[in-house]
Amino acid sequence: MPWPRLRFFVKHVQESWKYWAGAGGFLVFLYEIYTPLKTWVEGWLVAQVVPPTVSPATKFALREIASTAVSLLIVLTSVILVIAIYSMASLYKAKRAGSQSGKREAILLKTFHRTQQAADLILNRLFPGSSQPMKQVIKCQQIWAIFENGDCSFTENLVLTTAEKDIHFIEKGQDAEPEADPVEFPDDMDFKIESNDSGSQIAYLINKNEARHKKYIVFFLPYIKAGGKDVRGLTTTFYWPGLARGLVTKKEEPFSYQIKSAGPVPEVEYQFWVKTRMGHLECTSIGPDPTPGTETLVALKEEKGMSGWKYVGCNLPVNHVVSLRLELKVP
Repeated sequence: MPWPRLRFFVKHVQESWKYWAGAGGFLVFLYEIYTPLKTWVEGWLVAQVVPPTVSPATKFALREIASTAVSLLIVLTSVILVIAIYSMASLYKAKRAGSQSGKREAILLKTFHRTQQAADLILNRLFPGSSQPMKQVIKCQQIWAIFENGDCSFTENLVLTTAEKDIHFIEKGQDAEPEADPVEFPDDMDFKIESNDSGSQIAYLINKNEARHKKYIVFFLPYIKAGGKDVRGLTTTFYWPGLARGLVTKKEEPFSYQIKSAGPVPEVEYQFWVKTRMGHLECTSIGPDPTPGTETLVALKEEKGMSGWKYVGCNLPVNHVVSLRLELKVP
């Protein structure tokens, strides 16, 4: 149907027609019993009340008003009573359903945490933290878009391969500062990891799910074969509320990142964008003196109401830490 309101009305009728039919039937019932009820009330008044010495017309008018008023009062009382009973029943059902839902939610959370702990145990057994990285990162691009309230949209494009050993999975994660909003589950920040290759897939398990600390085990399907010719690409995206709130409130925020790779990384790029109306973003290197021609910082032109800076690194050595300082200068 072309009209959203009409679709809503049709859906409402399909879901609630029984309630409307019941309400209509109740109104018909009240209409049918009103005349006999009024007659009975009028007779009862005549039998119970001593009429005053007035004209017959006046006596009739008084009786008509009294019987009508009492009948309406009985009908209204009945309606209120029915509504009260229905409301109490609905409240009881809702409370009972809420209690059951709470119990089920607790069970689901317990199940989720056990699955998470199992995934973490498997990872630590198969991929100890002390072992050297097996993956060779060919390219890493990260894009950070920062908004007025400190919310941050993140996109990472990663291209990797392996030379010596097959890779079945890797570990990824994200930490947040105390200023950031806590995130209960990855889906709350629209977290996604997707393969960029048509002939392969990826899947992930959550092995750490704290309010400001998330870790994932990313499985490659099929696994990455050794030899350096099997190249895979994956894209990670999320939107974390308040992730960059420190930059917005303090006007300054350090950025530090180390890529875990078995060998030098040929291409690294970090982009930082802010809304133009937030102010002017400055980016400077605060790490070790870069090798000439290896690391550069480039100001980004305004695009879609945002501007910022881009860091570019070429052939970064193993365990190299990129350390930058972001400053937000407000006019």
